[in-house]
Amino acid sequence: MSLIRTDVTPVSATAIRNSAPVGHGYGPSTLQSAYDLPSSTEGVGQSVAVVDAYNDPGAVSDLSTYRSSRGLSACNASTKAGCLTVVNENGEL
Repeated sequence: MSLIRTDVTPVSATAIRNSAPVGHGYGPSTLQSAYDLPSSTEGVGQSVAVVDAYNDPGAVSDLSTYRSSRGLSACNASTKAGCLTVVNENGEL
């Protein structure tokens, strides 16, 4: 499944590096609806898998930027709320 957007002007990665995303992409309410996550738990106890090839070294930083730009709290290391755990194809750390 794919979606081709023709209403967005391409921007090079170097032009946007170190800047927060604005205006495009999925916001928290859209993702909550897409995965049918309950709003009463604020995501606690819920997991969403993201499959990304080649072990992107910026994934954790990107998630932090996304959460900050959307007004979400930072990762809570004790509860793992908002955290990203990177595992390999066998589910191993």
